[in-house]
Amino acid sequence: MYYGCTREDAAKIGFDDNYIYDVIKGEADEKRVSFVQMDRDTCLEAFREWEQKQDKVRY
Repeated sequence: MYYGCTREDAAKIGFDDNYIYDVIKGEADEKRVSFVQMDRDTCLEAFREWEQKQDKVRY
């Protein structure tokens, strides 16, 4: 995983990502974020390519 700015950096310019981190961790008090599944067939193709990859790095 590569990233540049921190969630604190984002908060300084008005993007509060802390709630999203709490949702992912299961620590959010309310559900303000909805999860929508879309384009599953395309995503499954990416998974199939990953399964066939010989030099993959597991994380």
